[in-house]
Amino acid sequence: MKKLMFLMTVIALSATSHKAQAICNVKYNESGESIAVMEKKYPRASRRSYNIKGVKYTPLIKADGFVQEGKASWYGRPFHGRKTANGEIYNMFRYTAAHPTLPIPSCVKVTNLQNGKSVVVRVNDRGPYKSDLGTDTSNRIIDLSLKAAIQLGFRKKGVADVKIEVLPTEVLH
Repeated sequence: MKKLMFLMTVIALSATSHKAQAICNVKYNESGESIAVMEKKYPRASRRSYNIKGVKYTPLIKADGFVQEGKASWYGRPFHGRKTANGEIYNMFRYTAAHPTLPIPSCVKVTNLQNGKSVVVRVNDRGPYKSDLGTDTSNRIIDLSLKAAIQLGFRKKGVADVKIEVLPTEVLH
């Protein structure tokens, strides 16, 4: 019964308007390039280098033009309601992501290379880490929210080959 209720909640929330829950809206400049528009300012995370189980990570100060290919995974219920790296409360029903070094906040276009589906997410957390126990994270480059994984079509599989592209971002006040 709990699984059925959870599934119905996921379906109901994923059926809601993308625009209503979007944080990084996309518009196009005169040259036809994508620009992400954040509707408000979000807290930044620390830009200092940090170590996780002996691996050093150095957050980027700027990431314009950053492109990366690798595996995406998603994180959901165990983290839902917990604080993210920038102090927000994680909501698995929003379009958000975790990346070990991209600036927080950043707007990132994520494309599933197996089916061509794309989504724009806002980076507000750190991870995945190469030292995560029990998982092969050597090619994992980004952790996505449940909602983003559903949009990209890999919720059941758990991982997907993706391309991530940081979008230039404009903040509306």
